Amino acid sequence: MRPHCKYAVVLLPYRPVMDKTLQTICNMLQSPDGMRRCAAAMVIAELRPKEDVVIKALGASLKDANQLLTRYVLEAFEALDSRAVVPYVLPLLEAPETETKLRAAAIIARTGGENVITLRGIGSQNIDFRTRHADFTTPEGVRWLGTSIASLSNLQP
Repeated sequence: MRPHCKYAVVLLPYRPVMDKTLQTICNMLQSPDGMRRCAAAMVIAELRPKEDVVIKALGASLKDANQLLTRYVLEAFEALDSRAVVPYVLPLLEAPETETKLRAAAIIARTGGENVITLRGIGSQNIDFRTRHADFTTPEGVRWLGTSIASLSNLQP
């Protein structure tokens, strides 16, 4: 040890451990009480934890979910913004509710890559997942479609 150092630093490997609170919330997703399950999905959407265990718990809760719980789980999946949710969302493309299908397709499209090909394979050809990466500011001197009709007579060619 160097004489000018008073303390030694020991580096330990980082092991992510899910804390007890998050574990309790994930356990609530399996509760027989539907309101607890919905509340757990809402809290997970707000916390946005990145652990795979949370995604698996949300996915498992979809197996016997009603429409309300499915909506909250999809909101949580949207908030997590992870490709790991795709296997749980894909079966929802066959759901009877239009809202569920649309949200599932949006989540899959947002993940991009080969998942968009999957969506096209089921008949949806008009998928553009690039819009969240686009810059919609109007460059200097460029006319845009939002120009009022009254101002068109003042335009210089």
